[in-house]
Amino acid sequence: MCPKDYIIEQLKIQKEKQRQRIEKEREEALAQIQKIENEKKSSAERKIVKEQYRQIVIKLSEEDSLLEEILNAEKIESLNTQYCPKCHVRIEKNGGCSHMHCSRCDYDFTWRTIPQSQNSKNTLLLNNSTEIESVKEELNKTVNIGLEEII
Repeated sequence: MCPKDYIIEQLKIQKEKQRQRIEKEREEALAQIQKIENEKKSSAERKIVKEQYRQIVIKLSEEDSLLEEILNAEKIESLNTQYCPKCHVRIEKNGGCSHMHCSRCDYDFTWRTIPQSQNSKNTLLLNNSTEIESVKEELNKTVNIGLEEII
């Protein structure tokens, strides 16, 4: 073999090795891109799952005060109250004639009697003797029953 043919053969071998190396790097890069895309996809799916089942964490002291506020709001709703016809704020009638004056929007109206069927809602009524702990236990029982039905 002459030196010229030898150099040409060596250049061909070198180009083939370079082509193989470039092909290998390209495949590795494509595999890396695919891996990153899969990680992004699984991360997005995990975030969606977390959003769907996000839990609200409340300190115990805040939990009691929050439950008490909810129960007081339910109690107020269940009392002898109606909405102002103009601004829709809840107004309580505690005696006197049927003429009412909304202090929020200065609207005068007549108290109307609501039939008992409209006023009967599923509300939480608390007696003064009922403790928040017993209500919390009832709520926990209801939540546990709901979770068992889901599972």
